[in-house]
Amino acid sequence: MDKLYNILDNVDEVYYNDSVNPSLNKTIARNLAHIKIRSPTSQIQHLRLYKSAAEKELMRRSTAASGQAFAATMAHTEPGMLESALEARFELEVKMRGAQRMAYPPVFAAGINANTLHYISNDMVMRDGDLILVDAGGERDMYPSDITRTWPVNGKFSSAQEEVYEMILQVQKTCIERSVADGRTSLDSVHTQAMKLFYDALYKKNLVSSTHEVRRFFPHSIGHWLGMDIHDTPDVHTAMPFRADMMCTIEPGLYFPDTPDVPERYRGIGIRIEDNIIIGPGGAPAEVITHHAPKQIADIEAACQSKSPPHHT
Repeated sequence: MDKLYNILDNVDEVYYNDSVNPSLNKTIARNLAHIKIRSPTSQIQHLRLYKSAAEKELMRRSTAASGQAFAATMAHTEPGMLESALEARFELEVKMRGAQRMAYPPVFAAGINANTLHYISNDMVMRDGDLILVDAGGERDMYPSDITRTWPVNGKFSSAQEEVYEMILQVQKTCIERSVADGRTSLDSVHTQAMKLFYDALYKKNLVSSTHEVRRFFPHSIGHWLGMDIHDTPDVHTAMPFRADMMCTIEPGLYFPDTPDVPERYRGIGIRIEDNIIIGPGGAPAEVITHHAPKQIADIEAACQSKSPPHHT
């Protein structure tokens, strides 16, 4: 401790993370009681919130690998497969494109399983007529991607599935368009906008009568910060206004339970669409870096029907 005393001579304040080495905490508290101890976590997270040019390029490469893997995985989707088999296919495809590992435990949720937000069992059979919701991403050079796409197991959306999908897609497009650094807009305000948009759409279908009821079908937030971790900088509040070079997800979804009070055509449908975006400077449009993953219905159905060989990088 003598060396530490010499180093900290005439120092009034020290940044120290007490979660790294708990066994040292008592020693620090006992011997440095005269010095103000502060956690560096907040300052470091605010630094991580803004991406450098090199970080943005790494994220583009990571999301390109994952997005292309989504397209290839759609082409290998067939009724009768296990969700786990499709998960294995995605992992193969994303690693063939340069990812070193999966970024997080993925969700491969067919049919009603999509209504369980963090479903990771991935052990059910995908049936003809089901949708498959896939929330997955690879990690490349220490930077992850976080993408969700939903597509028909048999390669063709039903009319009800298409109706719900287009509703969500329009909400997502509007939310991305409004994710700008204008000094006012934040993830929180974009979430509020998404709730209003979903209310308008669901009210027209007699599914809700108040904005509060939207939470039943859209029970999660519109997005989260993204960076070296999937839910990066968790201590930075989502009410913080967007600024250039921030990165986040935009991921609206709707999940209809299989209950008598839900119109039969919608029962059991669960759809989420998630992209990763970089906030542009001076109110410029955000950059969608997950564009390699098919998102338009026509593109998804084309990818599902494509049996082209996998693409290597």
